[in-house]
Amino acid sequence: MTLSAPYKYLLAVLVPLLVLLVHSYYYYPFFVDDAYISLRYAQRLVEGKGLTWNDGYYVEGYSNFLWVLLVSALGWIGFDLVAAARAICLLSSVATMLAFARYVERYADGKAGTLFLANIAFAFTAPVAVWSIGGLEGTLIMALLSWALVLGLPLTEAPNMKRAAYAGVLLGLAAITRPEGAFFTVMLAGGIWLFTPLPREIMLRPLALMCIVAASFFAMQLGFRLYYYGEWMPNTYYAKVSGVTYARLLSGYMYCIKATASFLPLLLVVCLQFDKLLKPQNRSRKQVVYICLLAIIGWLAALTMAGGDMEPSYRHILPLVPFFIIMVIEAISIDQSASKNMPQSARKNMIFYGYLFMCFLWLQHSMEENDKHFYAAWEVKAMELGKWLNDNYHETQPLIAVTHAGAIPYYSKLPTIDTLGLNDLYLTKHRSPLFGHGLLGHELFDAKYVMSRKPDAVILFTGRRDWLYSHELVTNPEFRRSYKEVEVKLPSYTPTIWVRRDSKKLVIR
Repeated sequence: MTLSAPYKYLLAVLVPLLVLLVHSYYYYPFFVDDAYISLRYAQRLVEGKGLTWNDGYYVEGYSNFLWVLLVSALGWIGFDLVAAARAICLLSSVATMLAFARYVERYADGKAGTLFLANIAFAFTAPVAVWSIGGLEGTLIMALLSWALVLGLPLTEAPNMKRAAYAGVLLGLAAITRPEGAFFTVMLAGGIWLFTPLPREIMLRPLALMCIVAASFFAMQLGFRLYYYGEWMPNTYYAKVSGVTYARLLSGYMYCIKATASFLPLLLVVCLQFDKLLKPQNRSRKQVVYICLLAIIGWLAALTMAGGDMEPSYRHILPLVPFFIIMVIEAISIDQSASKNMPQSARKNMIFYGYLFMCFLWLQHSMEENDKHFYAAWEVKAMELGKWLNDNYHETQPLIAVTHAGAIPYYSKLPTIDTLGLNDLYLTKHRSPLFGHGLLGHELFDAKYVMSRKPDAVILFTGRRDWLYSHELVTNPEFRRSYKEVEVKLPSYTPTIWVRRDSKKLVIR
């Protein structure tokens, strides 16, 4: 049963695609609040205001440059930006499935059964389903890395300048999609260099070309950043990245352990065939496994030092999904080859794989991070409040301060202070000496700074009260003298915001 049969090929792709669509719909209408930060930049770019947060305020509060440009491009031709972001998310997941199809056909056993098992495991992976509609760039970098692997891994067997250049382009695009794209360029090139059986001098030119092409994308973005924002790093780096601290290591370690645990059944498939994969006659498969393991271990180590991530459903594990799935493809392929003359053994293996698959499904939906109830509806409430602000105060343009810089600023289109610092240069340049010991991305709130900006309104919650920040601010006597708490009656709920008593731009009657 090979991919040469068109209907088998279609079934091996379309059935898992249908499963992915249903699985993603299970999490609908999830759209993470931070995605609206990128959409605000895209929105302002489409409106001719540049890649800015507020008028005349140049700060790079995003770390997904290519993603913002792609969403903006769809916005220019008339797409709603939320729909555009969802479409790119889903299409990226589809592109990843097609990359697996290409890999199975060209470099594995070419069997439709192997492709089907790989794609169905991919479709049932909860982080993939969540972020196929979640509005951020995780699935895009996953797709770019998948195709870079398809083109790059065969270089271990035969140097090919054209293939290396294509892989370099994909890795370069990944590098301007997320900073970790540059990391995987180093991992892939280093893995090929270390594990190829070919003479190193033969591999030097294609690997150098791949790295130079990828680095050129990174260099162009860096040049743009220096010219446009006057910074070497995006503002999000200064808002989140600290030196290595105990708090960061502990948070990152727990994040990586839990994220990897959800893939244990897939990894067990690889482990069961590990001895066969490493046999001398399976040299090409051994090299693929070593390269994938190098990338996985390296990225998990980097994530541990960085402190993991605050977004739900293990967003930062998505770049590793192609490496997991390709190792599974190799393991299934070698198992099918070993048992093709042993029907009884093949049946037992299928039963065992079925059991592992059921364990995999259970893990995907038993872990708290992948539970759909984790995704509260407060983003929807924030959207409602943002639209109300835009409808009533678009002309007066009051300055608002928010603790969640996504949906409210995006839908209100009002000048906004991001009190957690992702989009605020002052806060990232005046970090506390204790920075790096608190909650990742939530350490820069400064009550005195917020009051010094004299916003017309301070929004400390979006359907839920942010007590970490509200306590520091609302217990301040000066703040209570200058601001009053006002209820806003909206169709679905009644939020409370703090309005400046002498504001002429934002008056709630």
